[in-house]
Order: sequence, then C-alpha cells, then structure tokens
Amino acid sequence: MMRRSEELRRAHRRILGWSLGVAVLLHAGLFLFSPQFRTVLPDRSSPGSVVAEDQEGEVRWIDVTFGPPTILLSGGVERQEPSDRVLEARAVNIAGIALEAECQWVKRVDLRGRQATVKLQVGSDGRVRQATMVDGSGDSCVDEVLVAVAGTLWYRWLPDAGASAPVDVLQPMEVGTS
Repeated sequence: MMRRSEELRRAHRRILGWSLGVAVLLHAGLFLFSPQFRTVLPDRSSPGSVVAEDQEGEVRWIDVTFGPPTILLSGGVERQEPSDRVLEARAVNIAGIALEAECQWVKRVDLRGRQATVKLQVGSDGRVRQATMVDGSGDSCVDEVLVAVAGTLWYRWLPDAGASAPVDVLQPMEVGTS
C-alpha cells in the first residue's frame, strides 16, 4: 500500500513539473514575441531627449527643460526655487498621450521653441494630482501635450516644512532646448 502512494506522489510531481515548465515557456514566448512588449530604446547620441512615436512608427527626438518652479504658499506668498533647480526630461514618450482627433498633428511636428507655464497641484507623496495651463504656448493642442508631460513629474523634495501638502507649483517648461 505504501508503494502505491509513493508511485502516485512521483507521478503527480512529474505532472506538476511538466505543467510548470510548459507555463514558463509559454510566458517567455509571449514576452519575447509579442509586439506590445517591445521597447524603443533612446538614441544615446542625443542626451536629454524625449521620444515621440506616431502611429506610423516614426520616431523623433525632442528635448524638454523644466525651469526652476515657483511654489505658491498660503496667503498668496510665492517662493521662487533656486535657479539651479532645473530638470531635463529624458526618454518621455508622447505617442501614448490621448488627444482629440483635431490635435493628432502635434505628435508629428517639431515642437522646438514652445514655452509654457503649468500650474501643478502636488500631493503629500510629491506626485502631481492636477495639472492646468497658466501661460500657454499659443496653441491649445500643443498646450494639451505640455500639460500631460508636466503632469508626470515627481517632486520628491515636496512638500517640505515650508510648503504643506497639497501645494501648488508654477512650473515653467521649454521644448527643444539642450
């Protein structure tokens, strides 16, 4: 009787082993050969670049520089951050930004030289909760993209002792600068 149960255990272990092996191979195949898991690597010859890929698969590079922000404190007081608090965005893909049909052209044009200031509400974890345009670039479609990009920022240093959460930040940004 002991012999029979030992044989059954071995058979079940063998079945489990083969099942797990097949599952691992199927998942590996899915990740290796499925197009939605492919990534576009940034061109290392262009530091500080932002990648944009439109629906035709065209890839182009743009730079985005976020200037020193202004923190809006309670009572209408503004605290300008030091001039060295600048961030250059790297490898941000704007192809995934959902835009209205009439604004799709923005993903295919050169955005260099566009400037804007975005008001961001930063939560206690430093993540942007809400982003709205304050001083736009002059085109509502371009502004929509710029607000979406600025909304992905993470202010790890905010809030601090002088700026309790949530805190509003005016964030200037410029596209196409090095």
